[in-house]
Amino acid sequence: MITAAFAKLETDASEIARILRVFANELRMCILCGLAANKELSNVALAEAIPISQSALSQHLMKLRKNGFIVTRRSGHNSFYRLATPRAAQLVIGLHTILKMRNR
Repeated sequence: MITAAFAKLETDASEIARILRVFANELRMCILCGLAANKELSNVALAEAIPISQSALSQHLMKLRKNGFIVTRRSGHNSFYRLATPRAAQLVIGLHTILKMRNR
């Protein structure tokens, strides 16, 4: 019984570690926080807000999209990004809450 419970915890820990590796980058966290605050942002708005090259921004967006944190929609020449699920928003907001509590 203990072995089965530990195996489940190990699986959960692996998934948590995967999520934290994606979140362990300042720029990706800026993107996620911006999307949590604004609901949706265009590639142009993100490029103006985050001082990195277009190719670097695209790589970060691709990693977030590949890991299921954001989704994209196209409109004309622009791409628009938003958080993929309410859980993604809750996670980002939860991290903000923890940070605020820690800084008191």
